[in-house]
Amino acid sequence: MGYSLSDKMLLFLSDFFDTTEHVFSFHYIPPFLRGLPKRYENRKWMEEFLEDKNKRQKIHSALANLKRRGYLQKKKFEKSYGFILTPKAQKKIFSLQLKIQKKEKLPHNEQLMIFYDIPEKFKYKREIFRNKLKDLGFDQLQKSIWITSNNIIKDIRSIIKDFGIEDGVQMLKVKDIKIDKSV
Repeated sequence: MGYSLSDKMLLFLSDFFDTTEHVFSFHYIPPFLRGLPKRYENRKWMEEFLEDKNKRQKIHSALANLKRRGYLQKKKFEKSYGFILTPKAQKKIFSLQLKIQKKEKLPHNEQLMIFYDIPEKFKYKREIFRNKLKDLGFDQLQKSIWITSNNIIKDIRSIIKDFGIEDGVQMLKVKDIKIDKSV
């Protein structure tokens, strides 16, 4: 799956925020982070872009794009300026991470079924929620009934709570459901 340079930058920055709550120079990585494969992979990718003048300009453009779209906010730190991730960026990062993470299956042929009735006045929440279900690997059984064998109960609870749709969503763990697609 291809991601835009801006999306890659968000994921790159989130690696450092998640671990340390600080953003480090691209030219220096502290010893305690150097051995982590994920950090090395991202650092290698970033170094490639920083070595080439044209690619370096693309990094600057991607950062400007993130700032313009409201994902980065300029902040003064003592005598210098830097950027912090906004809540909007954290939601975007969460969505990107859902798409790329390997999903563990539920045990014993169990499946997670979600059904919802979200009022029309919250149509935008319903549309976003439906897209999140697709990102998490759910299959649609009916208009508002979705099912997956992925073990993502914590993720889905978090999404439901963040959207404030607890009253309109029900979740069931079911076993040995058989779907007849010929009907």
